[in-house]
Amino acid sequence: LLAPQAPTSVSGLIRWINRPDCGFLHGLLFTDGSAFEAGIPELAACGWSIAMTDSAGDFIAAAYGPVPRGLAPFQSSRDGEDYALRMLAFCALPPVTVGIDCLGTLSCLKRGKSYAVKASNCRAHLWGHFFATFDTEDVTGFKVKAHASHADVDSGATLAWMKAGSDHADKYAKEGALEARAPEKLRLEIAAVKVLPRRRPSS
Repeated sequence: LLAPQAPTSVSGLIRWINRPDCGFLHGLLFTDGSAFEAGIPELAACGWSIAMTDSAGDFIAAAYGPVPRGLAPFQSSRDGEDYALRMLAFCALPPVTVGIDCLGTLSCLKRGKSYAVKASNCRAHLWGHFFATFDTEDVTGFKVKAHASHADVDSGATLAWMKAGSDHADKYAKEGALEARAPEKLRLEIAAVKVLPRRRPSS
């Protein structure tokens, strides 16, 4: 069984929610990546998102979509995280401040071009476009807790506005991944094949 390739080109697809009048997201942003069936190469599908909020974390606008398989063949959630930063070049007007829940993605941003585009980074091609577009002071990143709960806010592990912004980004990253997800019938068929026990060849 062969899963169909995601119906997107290498240039990618951008879905907009409440696109600002200026055409670009700006100010306080949150990025995220999400993936379905990440452990099954034939089915893996990931998405990305950038959510724009006010200082209280209330939703203003968002851009999101599936991650093109040609740029991220493994279709992991980390691919979606890094791809979201790449898409800032198409969707955001600097300077921006970005909440990121993936430490690896945040490290690439903070440690700069020499770290992010080194040959050992399998996502260097995504960061090459980012650093070709932005200057150092254009994008400031900060860490947010992934999938924070209200208990995390109550305990002080995160702040309410950070949780709200991260939740918005998480919602739309999942929406992006859903657009590239294989039909349920195909997912069930491939999953069934994957779990079949290996049989010794008959003599």
